[in-house]
Amino acid sequence: MLIPRVEMCGLAGPDLSWVPIERRRARMALAALARALNAIGVLCATAYGDCVSDFEAAETINLFSVVEDRDKARAVVAWFNKVAKRYEHEVGKFIVLTVVSMDELSNHSPSELDEALASGIQIAGSVDKEFILRGLRRPYALVMIDMTTMRVRDRIAMRKELFGSEEVAIRGPDAFKGMRPGVLDRLGVIRLDRDTFLVPMDRVDDAARELEKRRLRYFIREVMLSREDIKHLRSRSA
Repeated sequence: MLIPRVEMCGLAGPDLSWVPIERRRARMALAALARALNAIGVLCATAYGDCVSDFEAAETINLFSVVEDRDKARAVVAWFNKVAKRYEHEVGKFIVLTVVSMDELSNHSPSELDEALASGIQIAGSVDKEFILRGLRRPYALVMIDMTTMRVRDRIAMRKELFGSEEVAIRGPDAFKGMRPGVLDRLGVIRLDRDTFLVPMDRVDDAARELEKRRLRYFIREVMLSREDIKHLRSRSA
């Protein structure tokens, strides 16, 4: 299989746009750490969490790395335990490095992977994080809501409450379209049709509580899906 490669440590260096320019010492240390991760064969490493959104306020630098197998993971952990204090001294913050092998990725919660990989900033590794995410199958709950006993207008109102609705705001001569979020949006649901949606398995209890508050009948089925699978399902239901 052809693996897409990305140049993370060429002349431009790793993406440290999340580290303030005035923190020169920290930037140099993190650039050196990124080069070291490349040298020991990490496939992909990202910075994520509070350190990316607000470097100064964050207490720790959270890094997530993917390696080929468990032996490699153990080797990287052993190496980092030896050098961590030196990098932490230069950066001025604790550094937490999570190391996961390719075959262990599916064991991690979808929420953690979304934060660490999907929303994280890649700083090292020759494999694009998007390639890893596309092929990774993760546990989702396929939730089907039964609204057959409800009146049509009540169904429409309930769907808007759950999934949000498009609204038009009039300002003078201009009209602006926008989306009012539904109560399920914060859970990262993926709507497949009017009454069916996917939600990461670790958030299904929250989704179920929202449905039960509204006395809705529903059915849940656990499925393992990749991004490509979800894209295909959405195209079929469009």
